[in-house]
Amino acid sequence: MLEEHHYLLVTSPTLAALSICILANYLFLFLSLLLSVFTLARQWMTRQFAFLSVALTAALPVLASHEAAGGYADMPQAAIFTGAVLASLTAGGSRAFPWLVGGTIMVKSEGSILATTLVAFVVIAAALREGRACGR
Repeated sequence: MLEEHHYLLVTSPTLAALSICILANYLFLFLSLLLSVFTLARQWMTRQFAFLSVALTAALPVLASHEAAGGYADMPQAAIFTGAVLASLTAGGSRAFPWLVGGTIMVKSEGSILATTLVAFVVIAAALREGRACGR
């Protein structure tokens, strides 16, 4: 990405610093996404298949390059939503879940659809667990 916009480095040091900060932010979100995918996959798969899931996720063109239909917001959207799914499935993630759902909504307008769907699944799963615990 930085090579394509090399003219920014020459014309404005402020824009160059901003570009570097944006790249660092994307790197952090990309690594967070891969860690969340590994943690989710590890709950149901062997370590080898979890690493394969991470490799396949990292190789997705939408995530590995900036050539996405939705622009630059697709990868952060995926990272935050994957974290929200992970938080909904782990006992310790209940405190982070509302913040991640809110973050999913704030990244793109499509996030409201993702967040609504995820919250609906969490509510249904909780109701089914409660019904099973009551012996119904």
